[in-house]
Amino acid sequence: MATRRSQRLAFALAVALVGECVTSWAADAKGSEGLRIVQAATDAAASALVSGMGEATYKHFARSKKDPSQEAHAEAQLSVAFDRGKYRLEFRYSKHSLKTERQIIVYDGTAIFSNRFTKNIHPVGSHTDVFDVPEGQGKVRPQLAGFPWDVTKLHSSLVDLNRVLKNVSADKIQVILSPEGDYVGQFPSGGNSFVKFECPRKYGFNVGRTSIYGSSSAKPVQEFIATWKKDGDVWYVDTFSEEFDSSTRQERSEMHYNKFTANAKVSPELFTMAALEMPAGSRILDHRPKTAQPIHYVPHEDKALEKQLGTMVEQLQSLPVERPHVPHTAPAPPSPYRRVIFWSTNAAIVLAIVGLSVALWRLRRKRNR
Repeated sequence: MATRRSQRLAFALAVALVGECVTSWAADAKGSEGLRIVQAATDAAASALVSGMGEATYKHFARSKKDPSQEAHAEAQLSVAFDRGKYRLEFRYSKHSLKTERQIIVYDGTAIFSNRFTKNIHPVGSHTDVFDVPEGQGKVRPQLAGFPWDVTKLHSSLVDLNRVLKNVSADKIQVILSPEGDYVGQFPSGGNSFVKFECPRKYGFNVGRTSIYGSSSAKPVQEFIATWKKDGDVWYVDTFSEEFDSSTRQERSEMHYNKFTANAKVSPELFTMAALEMPAGSRILDHRPKTAQPIHYVPHEDKALEKQLGTMVEQLQSLPVERPHVPHTAPAPPSPYRRVIFWSTNAAIVLAIVGLSVALWRLRRKRNR
């Protein structure tokens, strides 16, 4: 009897172990399937969108929690054009902490150029900065120029699974199917922090939200949220926002397209020095660490910015290093009508003062009687 009981117990234990293994294998299989579906969706969306043109609204806000007086904000209408990794962004600001009125950012594959227009820059109201391309990020974000995203790869700012898989093994990326039919994923991000991402079915399983949690935070430290639309058969990010909230700093950026055309025909002239619209005499400051000559100026002759000079860096190196003479126009002589108005106004003021003085003198004299 004892032997039979032992056999039954062993058999029951074996069945339980096999059942647990089958259940675990099934869960892993579903998780792997979800990861493959999400990765395939994001790869398909990225490869389908080659170029684009659109008009958008952009807002940015940042402040220090330690010193609330340190606050930055910007609001602008934004024109976007990109083609095969190159892009041109033109901002027309209605609000800007530095009083910038307009800004043009161009990336041509060699460097990031940013031209700011403001009356505070003398003598021509324009100044251009040149920044190196960040390496090893998979995207070219013009952060040093004041804009946080690579518009050609907005989807990868949410989460780039191909890059994640180079640093995190697939078995550590959990992807499950929610009751609503959406995929929800999670993977570790060093220490006790982790990243959670959501891929709604209505967006073709493209990533709609990414939340980054710290080791001791109940709410996300950083969050990216996107909505997607289709132009024909091509998915693109229609609205995008990024929010960062720590113990010392709060920051939020957002943009949404008012109109957008996927795979539009974009002129290559938008990725040249001429597209920066720099006036003659404006200074260009090259911040790239290996540059031989950090300062250049825009000459009066347009031929220095001709397109046949090649890349924008090559065009930059052909420009003079000394500021050209910027002619100052003499002020126009005052109009005779302005003189008449000036003297008439002064005469009226003098007569009013004399009349008031006489009235006061008569009033005092009457009281003294």
